[in-house]
Amino acid sequence: MTKRETIVAFFKDMMRPRTLKEIIDIEMRDAYLCKMQAEKSLEYATSVVDYNRQRIRRLQEKLLEIGEKDA
Repeated sequence: MTKRETIVAFFKDMMRPRTLKEIIDIEMRDAYLCKMQAEKSLEYATSVVDYNRQRIRRLQEKLLEIGEKDA
């Protein structure tokens, strides 16, 4: 198959109507990718919240420690 034939075949395939199964497969793949992205974002946000909770706890302990030294 020549380059030209390959290109023509590619465009013919792109222009043909898709079957219901092909449309559903495309939507399913997109749904999985969106779900994975949302889970990744949730994991990141949860780690940021946990980090800041630990940071606040550490800083509060330091403030108490400093307050006891001043008294």
